Amino acid sequence: MDDIMRRLMEQQSLQDRLLLSADPLRLNSAKSLYDQVEKIAQRDRDMLRIASGAVADRHLQDLMKPMHGLHDPLLDSLPSHFSDLGVTGRFALPNVGELHRLAEQALGVGPHALMASEIAGGAYQRLEDAAMAIRSPWIDQLNAVGSVQGLLGLQSVRDVIASDQPFSDLASDILRGSLGDWREPIIWPKNVFDDLDARSAFYEARGFDPLLTAYPSPAFHEGLSALGLSERPSEDAVEDEEEAGLERAKAAHSRLVRFERRVRRFIHLRMSAVYGDKWIKQRVPGPIWQGWADKQERARSQGRPVESLIDYAEFGDYVQIITRADNWDAVFKGVFVRTSSVIESFQRLYPLRNDTMHSRMISQDDELFLLAETRRIQRAIETDED
Repeated sequence: MDDIMRRLMEQQSLQDRLLLSADPLRLNSAKSLYDQVEKIAQRDRDMLRIASGAVADRHLQDLMKPMHGLHDPLLDSLPSHFSDLGVTGRFALPNVGELHRLAEQALGVGPHALMASEIAGGAYQRLEDAAMAIRSPWIDQLNAVGSVQGLLGLQSVRDVIASDQPFSDLASDILRGSLGDWREPIIWPKNVFDDLDARSAFYEARGFDPLLTAYPSPAFHEGLSALGLSERPSEDAVEDEEEAGLERAKAAHSRLVRFERRVRRFIHLRMSAVYGDKWIKQRVPGPIWQGWADKQERARSQGRPVESLIDYAEFGDYVQIITRADNWDAVFKGVFVRTSSVIESFQRLYPLRNDTMHSRMISQDDELFLLAETRRIQRAIETDED
């Protein structure tokens, strides 16, 4: 378990954990035991998601502030034998029987009904295969069904982006149920780019399902690998949280650079095939291509390698080219189906793209957006080229 997780639990208030063993009848009538436990569980899920993104200590301190007002004198008389949940005790590995029972609840089917339904049975078998490949504890004992629902949600995301039509209306609707609705133009709050707490809240306000990333970092990455959403996770753990965050950002930056080069190549080849070599001046808004030309000229005058004009494109330029009415109808509609869907994909990538380009930390939420949308867009491109 990495240092940031250990420090999280060291700072967690003892009275919160003791509430779990309290007699409900002795609790303040205004707050039931269930409400108290749910608040603790939700806050801990938030902590785990943010900690996995290597947040600075000041973020951890901010997370602890709401706990200080929960003290109650009755806590002094609670049993002293109460066991510390901790992160290692809070999460567990399920056996097959436990997983089966939790999956029944997560899938909304009755006892012994999983195998009676071809659809539910198929979903369960793939869930079991992925779950058994996760070697680190991942079942949240305060929300065990939620942990399984999160894994099922990741499985659904993987199925969409691996399909032959990752931008079909059905595929886009399924992803919105997990990643949120990002179709409308967004005015980005400034704190979204430099405050992981604010960014997490922003994602959830758009409909992002926090269960998808509510796992300790090792389990999260093993799950992504088991589902085919990412490469095999590194076995070399990074102890220092800042260094871990920089490693995560560096990996994201590398993936984004490769992704953007792939998108530029795709746009160039598709546009050239339809409009010929003069497509940039004919089919790209003037201010955009002129900006590319200016960058190219600066590179030439400074003795740096000179690349093709399209290689000077900014992240926001891709959507403008793809969704321009004449380009869309003649070139890109058959690939991305609806302009709103391709706009949505690139908007989901924008916050993390901004942060990786400025060497800021990113969270597990960001990592999921990165993997899902870069793979989805690349899958659409590959399918078009086949």
